[in-house]
Amino acid sequence: MIKAVFARAQIITHKFHIVQHQTRVLNKIRIRRCK
Repeated sequence: MIKAVFARAQIITHKFHIVQHQTRVLNKIRIRRCK
């Protein structure tokens, strides 16, 4: 059971990091365009 729960947690964390990275990249692009 612990393995199943941990595996799910890893997947959710991984997706979160992907979204976080995309947000940072988009923010950098926006900042460059505003200057």
